[in-house]
Amino acid sequence: MPTKPFNRPIAVSLHAGEKREITSVEQAADLLMSTDWSGERDEWHRDAVDACLKVIEGNRSSQDAEKAFRQAAHKAGILTDD
Repeated sequence: MPTKPFNRPIAVSLHAGEKREITSVEQAADLLMSTDWSGERDEWHRDAVDACLKVIEGNRSSQDAEKAFRQAAHKAGILTDD
């Protein structure tokens, strides 16, 4: 399956200060659904997961997932490139 890249990387800060650059829809989905996600699993998180999965299925654009992931990371307080 081809990677669906973001227009620009999204930098986040995870547990114990680990910083990570998310560069694709697949990386965003993996992080959102892993125990590495240090934010709340709230409606912003749910919307981001949904957007990523729909992009992977071919039903939405990568830009939709990028925007939803950026919003979820911001609301979770882990976005570092604001």
